[in-house]
Amino acid sequence: MEYKKEGDEDYTTIATTEVTGLSAGKYYVRYMKTDSLNASLDKEVVIPEGQIQEQAAPDASGWVISHANTDTETKGNIEGLNDTMEYRKLGEADYTPVTGTTISDLNSGSYQIRYAATVSLKASPPVNVDIRKEAKEDREPPTAEGLIITPPTVAGGNDGRIENVTADMEYRKTDQGDYMPVSGTSIEGLEAGGYELRYAGTDTSNPSPTILIVVPDGTKQEQNPPSSEEVKAVNVSASGVKDGKIIGVSPAMEYRQDGSEATSWDAITGSEVRGLGNGIYEVRYKETATHYASQSLTVVINNPVVNPEPPTEIPPSTNAPVSVTTPTSTPTLTATPENIKVEGNLIKVLVPKVDTKTGVAKGAPIRQEDMNTALDHAQANGSKVKTILVEIPKAEGVSSYAVEFPAAAIAADHGNMKIEIHTGFGTVTVPSNTLKYVSGMKNIELVLSGLDPAKLHSGVKSVTTSKPVIALTVRVDGVEVVALNTPAEIRVPYTPDVEELANSRYLTVSYVAANSTFVQLLDGKYDSELQAMVFTTAKAGEYAVVYTKKHFNDVIKDSWYAQAVETMASKGFIEGTSATSFSPSQQVTRGEYLAWLVKTLGLKAEVNTTFGDIERTDLYYEEIGIAKALGIAMGSNGSFYPETEITRQDLAVLTMRALRAVEKTEQNSTAEDLKRFTDAVKVANYAVNDMAAMVNMGFINGRSNATLSPNVTTTRAEAAQVLYKIFLQF
Repeated sequence: MEYKKEGDEDYTTIATTEVTGLSAGKYYVRYMKTDSLNASLDKEVVIPEGQIQEQAAPDASGWVISHANTDTETKGNIEGLNDTMEYRKLGEADYTPVTGTTISDLNSGSYQIRYAATVSLKASPPVNVDIRKEAKEDREPPTAEGLIITPPTVAGGNDGRIENVTADMEYRKTDQGDYMPVSGTSIEGLEAGGYELRYAGTDTSNPSPTILIVVPDGTKQEQNPPSSEEVKAVNVSASGVKDGKIIGVSPAMEYRQDGSEATSWDAITGSEVRGLGNGIYEVRYKETATHYASQSLTVVINNPVVNPEPPTEIPPSTNAPVSVTTPTSTPTLTATPENIKVEGNLIKVLVPKVDTKTGVAKGAPIRQEDMNTALDHAQANGSKVKTILVEIPKAEGVSSYAVEFPAAAIAADHGNMKIEIHTGFGTVTVPSNTLKYVSGMKNIELVLSGLDPAKLHSGVKSVTTSKPVIALTVRVDGVEVVALNTPAEIRVPYTPDVEELANSRYLTVSYVAANSTFVQLLDGKYDSELQAMVFTTAKAGEYAVVYTKKHFNDVIKDSWYAQAVETMASKGFIEGTSATSFSPSQQVTRGEYLAWLVKTLGLKAEVNTTFGDIERTDLYYEEIGIAKALGIAMGSNGSFYPETEITRQDLAVLTMRALRAVEKTEQNSTAEDLKRFTDAVKVANYAVNDMAAMVNMGFINGRSNATLSPNVTTTRAEAAQVLYKIFLQF
């Protein structure tokens, strides 16, 4: 190819894969004329004014390094540099400019050399250079191959060990004091953590470089939730009196009231908890050194049951009075045939009653026999799940639609049934195990409300404008529940405007928190066939439709990666390095990419264990734990190395494992599919099939027409592009 700047007459030949040192302005790039071909048409490229460009790290292949020698009392030198560079000894704060082509008089140690920043260029990443002491022999570091790492038997224990070491080695816990000599073939009595292992120095040799060995923590075990057969509620004696109790508990448990803003749990000191008011409470086994906290059991403390006044009208089908004094698994109110109609798997609430004060439209409670009849007519899908449809007709002047049905309908152990409730404000689908850990309840009420944006908090109005804001409310025997054991799906009818329809990928849904801040949902999206916003949630509350288009100052408009970065960041799948910067040419780490991948595919799993180098407080703890639970992240020696930059072949392996975990691919690719690349032999055996599959599916391209560069690290822009292609396809 050849290029020229706008206004120049002559083109300049391009000698490598990039053109550097350009000022801002408009440039034209084309294929050169050959003996058999005319020059191609120009491709216009604009370099914006004032944008600071990235610099690649210096190429150290031509440098000449002379090491320090204590025997000859000479110091080290590094030759082959230039005065655009600067250097510092590792651990020092400031860099020193390079003058000439050589850095002289260097003591032994590690040095960092980089291109210095200029008005138009950022400082490049540094290259590390070691100046050794030549007086003693240098030894190669030990190899981790053959070492056996055994974690402590329990989490927090100190009986871990490293086996197959030798007596000429020494070790210490990472960055903690002096090395201790190894005696024998094993290191005993270790707690979880990182350990540095090396060959000890001798009279004739320096200590070798260290290798890091991670002893993972002992695995914490899961606990079953407390039994509803043992843990029970004792109702209050009168409304407003706090003399309710939870009995059948133990000091191994803890409790809290559901629906409150408090996140802390209260300890239980005996066999019962006293002084409680009516409401919904959660009880669970607390976390210990060896076990995670269990799932919670929901316990309902009710007001005392009061016999109602006899109804003024007795339904013609019975002469018996209505009774609510005997607890049953079905509602005490019986829907008349005029109010409820069952047609196949559809339950119709024919005449919902509208409360003129509250604006709530609610029909008669759905009976268990109505549910059973509809279930008998429902057809199971491929996952053997049956769906019951509930339809509440649209009514004028309504702010909410409510439906009541037996608690047993969504408190089952298994999600083999769904209830799909259609209202004027949208559709709510709840699985039969939505509240599977709730005990002692009778009736469930689901309410879907349409909120008026004009009456909302100013912070909410500024974001939603005229877009829908809905609220999901779940009540158990009249008491509101916030957390759901299994997510519900919600569909909100929405008609995008012209701009939104053309860019529907930026339409999403956010949860409106108590302080009117927005928490974006990762799976909120516009479904053009349903003409609705669709999302899932395991939390009752307010949800708003929003149009969010994220932009970063360092993402060049119309660049090959711009749409991928802006779309994926707007959806909440990836994030920038700051609020205004994405750093597209910066390398992406293993932890970053795996977290982006998990969020893009919406992967879910219980996080029971993690890697030895991942803490609960780490930014990507949850996503990496999910990937480990699903068999996507394997790690090495009990570690994942989340801060290490990810290579193209490792990116391919993690991505294909994730796609297989959610059954999104049936690709059976082999090394034969990579033959067109000249460096295909450089792909590691463990990555060949996955690399081939990514190429065949169009998720990865070669770095050129002929090369894959499997061991080259991946930029943040490249990672965003891979995930964007996956997002569009799945």
